[in-house]
Amino acid sequence: MRRPLLPWPLRRFVHLRRRSLAALAAALAVFAALSALTPRTPLLIIVVALARDAPGGTVLAEADLTTLGLPPDAVPADAVTDAAAVVGQTLSGPASALTPITETSLAIGQQLAREGHVVVALPLTDSALAPLVRTGVRLDVMAAGGDGEVIAAGIRVVSVPTAEASGFGSTSSSSALVEVTPEVATRLAVALQSGGVAIALR
Repeated sequence: MRRPLLPWPLRRFVHLRRRSLAALAAALAVFAALSALTPRTPLLIIVVALARDAPGGTVLAEADLTTLGLPPDAVPADAVTDAAAVVGQTLSGPASALTPITETSLAIGQQLAREGHVVVALPLTDSALAPLVRTGVRLDVMAAGGDGEVIAAGIRVVSVPTAEASGFGSTSSSSALVEVTPEVATRLAVALQSGGVAIALR
């Protein structure tokens, strides 16, 4: 004769509380199903981003930076993850708030220019044209004195740094960083020393 699988007291307990146990089992089944359907919180990678809109040429300070949590497939390959390494670096072009900072979005000196070119500062003394000069526009540069010789045609503006405030609430004379060949850079330097230059937008 086979012995019962459960001792009598336990079988009696199960028999008396079968409805409660059935309800508990159903509840556990529903919980397990919901747990399987609930998406897991994705892994986020913390990257450095701009806290506000910034023009090209901005020297980044701590106040310009924030952090973002992005899923791995949304993180740029050269994204910066250390904010301390970004402070003091120069933004190579304009960018909007919450844009991740990448190694290619930072540039210093020659990194702004293509191979065989250099970057020089071009004063924007014409108050009417200066506000129209933006990163990426093309300029013609002419000698301000003499016969107005064209020094360079169609040179590219790579950055327009923000003018710093000076005394009495005014702003200092702004300038644009332009990409030119070494030969044109020399001619610009001579023209700026002799009589200045004038610009025309294309």
